[in-house]
Amino acid sequence: MKQLKQILILALVLGFTACMNKEDSVTAPISSDSQPGQIQLVSMKGLAKVTSSLKTVGSSTTYTFDLDTANSSIQQYFLLQNTGDCDVKHVKLTTNNPNFYFSPSEIDILAPAKTSSLLQLVKLCVIHGTQINGVGPASQLPMGANIATASVSGTTSDSHHDSIAISQLAQFKVYAKIFDVEFYSFDSSLVDMSRNNFNFGGYGGITGDAVRGFYTGKKPLSSPTLRIFNSGNTSFKVKAFYNDANYIAVAADSMEVAPRCNMVVSFDGKPGAPLIQIDGHGVVAKSEKLWLQASVNSATNGKFTGIFYPSGW
Repeated sequence: MKQLKQILILALVLGFTACMNKEDSVTAPISSDSQPGQIQLVSMKGLAKVTSSLKTVGSSTTYTFDLDTANSSIQQYFLLQNTGDCDVKHVKLTTNNPNFYFSPSEIDILAPAKTSSLLQLVKLCVIHGTQINGVGPASQLPMGANIATASVSGTTSDSHHDSIAISQLAQFKVYAKIFDVEFYSFDSSLVDMSRNNFNFGGYGGITGDAVRGFYTGKKPLSSPTLRIFNSGNTSFKVKAFYNDANYIAVAADSMEVAPRCNMVVSFDGKPGAPLIQIDGHGVVAKSEKLWLQASVNSATNGKFTGIFYPSGW
């Protein structure tokens, strides 16, 4: 029910914004006691994922909006208001980070809230690995804390009809999560994941998708292991399989691996090449690792599947 209320409120706000026309954008009358226009930026708490309290962009203070965590690209809604008596014209919303942008980014006239029945809604888009309004990968934010500074500028008037330029600043914080993993082979050396090829067909009946095969070091005669290291900043779940003598997939191990931690999978006495499945819980994969990006759409859904073949198998 709460979610339905939020959707209805958002639809109502969008309806007010969409109904704006030339007749609605009437210049506010200016009197001898009119105060210049002032910009107020309010986070639409409840309409989007926000953890911070409602804050406004003041004339002399830069406020910080905490957008919490981004597993992929996110959107945040804000209400842009004019709390003065005079119109604010030619409003522009810009940021110093190309991965942060407003829509719309320009507004012709922002009428005083006290005399206007219209609500001006703006959307902050934060690009992190996925397209906001489409399918496929996009540029990523650096792993961890990110801060962008936004400027909301325009022109207004005073009681003497003099033009005044105004500009307010706001900061936006977001913690970007990235799914990343490293593999250390049977001889404890880092696996060169660039050496891979497609393995078409199933693996013991558990998948019919084409997955990539990777080549590890020479398999030792005793106690062979594969070490999986979480080099990202978000936990992931690992499932390890091997083929038995009848080439039927058997689950060897399963574990949730925290950031900067390891999982060691033992294949002592087990035939076949191990298959590793990793679920990054929807967090985007590190863009610099092409092998990880190419693994079963892991670029946008945080998943990896690979078969590890010992050298000379």
